Amino acid sequence: MSSRGIVLAVAIVIACWIDVAIAASRLAYFLVADDGASTPGKAFARATVTSPWGREDLMIARAPSLEIEASHITSATVERRQIGQVGDPQSGRSPGSERSYFALFLRVEPDAAKRLHNFTGANVGRRVDIRLDGKRLSVAKIHEAAGSALMIFLNETDEERVKQLLLSISDRLSWK
Repeated sequence: MSSRGIVLAVAIVIACWIDVAIAASRLAYFLVADDGASTPGKAFARATVTSPWGREDLMIARAPSLEIEASHITSATVERRQIGQVGDPQSGRSPGSERSYFALFLRVEPDAAKRLHNFTGANVGRRVDIRLDGKRLSVAKIHEAAGSALMIFLNETDEERVKQLLLSISDRLSWK
């Protein structure tokens, strides 16, 4: 094989690898078993989830109920928010002990919005484990059917880790 043929073969392999890597990027929703619910078989797995609001043991579905290709996310904005108010006597914390979390605002294309609306509408009141590329963003309760825009309170509180979690959508990501 000539060097030209080898270069072409390598280029094709790299192009295929990049295409697979891009296609594999997904936003996935895994249902969480209701409190005290029995989870027969191997459909659910136990997981300990830590967030700015605490730590809990959950039974999370092994397979996602909804997957949206990350390429269908049109924009994403991250905003740092404070938990409670510093020095507020009802917060139980003293000045200087404030904690923060990140809120992620996503917009998706119309086809993805329809699928998201159908899924969230059918699961109002249920909790879901939301992951991007297999990495947990949040475990949240669905309060209402979502449309083309949604807000997710991220479990992660470290800015550098948030950047790593959202790396696959960084080309559409802005920070407030």
